[in-house]
Amino acid sequence: MNTGQYIDKLSQMIANLQNPQDGLKENSYLLDLFDVALFIIDTDGDIIYSNKTFSSLFKGNLNLNKNNFFKLLSSPPAKDIFTNLKTDNFFGGEISWAKGTATAYGDLRLKAVDLQDKQVLVGSLRDITHRKNNERQKSLLMRDTLSELSAAQDMLMESTKLATIGKLSLEINHELQVPLQVIVSSQSFLKDRLAELNIDDEEINSILKESNTAAAKIRRQLDLLKSKADSSSVEAEEEINSGEVLLNSVSYFSHRSQSRKVKIHTEIKKNFTVKANYDKFENVILNLIRNSLDAFEASPISDTDERYIKVSSFEDSNLFSYCCRR
Repeated sequence: MNTGQYIDKLSQMIANLQNPQDGLKENSYLLDLFDVALFIIDTDGDIIYSNKTFSSLFKGNLNLNKNNFFKLLSSPPAKDIFTNLKTDNFFGGEISWAKGTATAYGDLRLKAVDLQDKQVLVGSLRDITHRKNNERQKSLLMRDTLSELSAAQDMLMESTKLATIGKLSLEINHELQVPLQVIVSSQSFLKDRLAELNIDDEEINSILKESNTAAAKIRRQLDLLKSKADSSSVEAEEEINSGEVLLNSVSYFSHRSQSRKVKIHTEIKKNFTVKANYDKFENVILNLIRNSLDAFEASPISDTDERYIKVSSFEDSNLFSYCCRR
């Protein structure tokens, strides 16, 4: 028996409402066997009759204060239902109601039937909560799947970008290694040539030393760039002499500081040994000195001003510190 037949069956019973002890009671036992909620309400929504399935759907909600069908519903509002009933004497659609702390859903069919002295509404209600929950679960699963696909796409794009950067890094490394080797060879040639000519010039020796240090740093940076092209590589750490790093860093800026009439004083109160990545450690010191020089260069030079930068290593409360003081 379909929903339409349920309603027709109830409609046939309406004639017996005047004598419920006979007609309605006689048929109520059969109606209680249906797994569809069947009910009859007046136009105000007060429940005239309901079978056991209806009572089980609204268990805990049916009481003296809420024995009205429309007051049981969470949605839609009663006015929306009556709008359809006024148009074609029928309403069909989805409704919801509170069931404990959860929300239940049903497929409602409601038909207006005219009696001799009044109009009543005959309805059937099928529980679709399980189906709605499954749809919600599918929706959540779809959302999670789309989120995972989006994350996977982002990872793929990142991997592609890293692969491109890695390939470019290797090409740059290859292109720079050759001219760097020329620079290193030229430095070695100049050193040997000066020795042959018995030229011992302090400024030239200082420049050669600085250029050798700079070339060595470039080579380390190229090696680091090459290692980063391999995603599986790990940045190497080593035991580093802090005083050596400090002195090498200061030497980079000797000519620049002289041109700006800035003296760089180095003070090593304690020579620490630390385990770190050499280039990253050195870059920290270089940036501190560079920032100090930039601050001087931003102001005009005066012959009366004494400009100096003090770079020192010291121990303070068992902590190793570096500072550059202007």
